[in-house]
Amino acid sequence: MKWLRNNWDQVLVALGEHIVISFTSLAIAFALSLAIGIWAARNDRVFRWSLAISGFLYTIPTLAFLALLIPVVGLGRTNAIICMVAFSLMIMIRNVATGIREVPARRGRCGARHGHEPIEILTRIELPLALPVIVAGTAHRNGHRDQRRRGRGLRQRRRPGNADLQRHQQRLCAARSGPAR
Repeated sequence: MKWLRNNWDQVLVALGEHIVISFTSLAIAFALSLAIGIWAARNDRVFRWSLAISGFLYTIPTLAFLALLIPVVGLGRTNAIICMVAFSLMIMIRNVATGIREVPARRGRCGARHGHEPIEILTRIELPLALPVIVAGTAHRNGHRDQRRRGRGLRQRRRPGNADLQRHQQRLCAARSGPAR
């Protein structure tokens, strides 16, 4: 504690650098995984290859990965950011692709019937419905695994928010279609 009191300014500088590195790597990983995950949700071959490559990167030990990157980018923030991005990709790509794949196809067809462009269907229908899986996909998988051990089926666990979003999208689709003819 005495050292901490005497070196408080150094600790704050290191904490600030850590926060900058963490948020930078998270932003880069999110942008990459969102793009790759959307592509992987549409193409099974891309899904398999992206998970294989990101899974391979995920298995490399951290110190070995840092050592491999030293000749390429040197020591510093860039090295740490590349490692953190690489370790985040597998989980985030899988969650984005799985979330979009779990959106019922009839939701997209409803948007297409109302004249939405594919990008509008993605941003207004598919991504909002996939958001609970994208954000908490790992927690849902762990919950399912625990329920199997207890002998309960997968259908008994309700994902919070997903049903509410689906009902909201149904109401929007019905409201846009106008009165019944």
